[in-house]
Amino acid sequence: MKHIVIITMLITVGLSSCGTTKQASDSKRMSKAEFMQVDSLAEVMPTFMGGNIVVFRNWLASQLKYPQQVFEDYSKGYLSDGALSGTVTAAFIIEGDGSIKEVNILSSPNHYFGRTVENLIRNSPPWTPGYQGGKAVRVRYIFPVEFRLPPGYIESLRRQRDRNSNRSNSVNRY
Repeated sequence: MKHIVIITMLITVGLSSCGTTKQASDSKRMSKAEFMQVDSLAEVMPTFMGGNIVVFRNWLASQLKYPQQVFEDYSKGYLSDGALSGTVTAAFIIEGDGSIKEVNILSSPNHYFGRTVENLIRNSPPWTPGYQGGKAVRVRYIFPVEFRLPPGYIESLRRQRDRNSNRSNSVNRY
């Protein structure tokens, strides 16, 4: 069955005061406190493929695929209706060299959405770094990505799941 999915993305850039901005870190995962200490503003914000965060949003939308496993797990009863759509909130850091090394999924309706968004952000083309005082600096973004199914689609999936469940129950009774 072919699934039609509408994926919309909203953009927010976390705001914090510009203080000391740290340069690139070592390869181990940052603690939440360290992650949140990275500034979300710079005199010159990072750019993606020559444009601003909207260009990144459009690139991400062009690459994003609704994870098929969500439908499979839903049809087996492993996921609830609420896990079929919703917003993944990702936080990531653009390093002083334009790479993305830290991606944290802050919230997600299910782990498939979170993993999909994390992988896309982590494997995105390099950015042009942000600058503060003429030096390339790390900049933190908070970026929500919304997975939304067309109106009535969840109800259609629920009916199909219930029909399949009733069929398997009637077969198992004999």
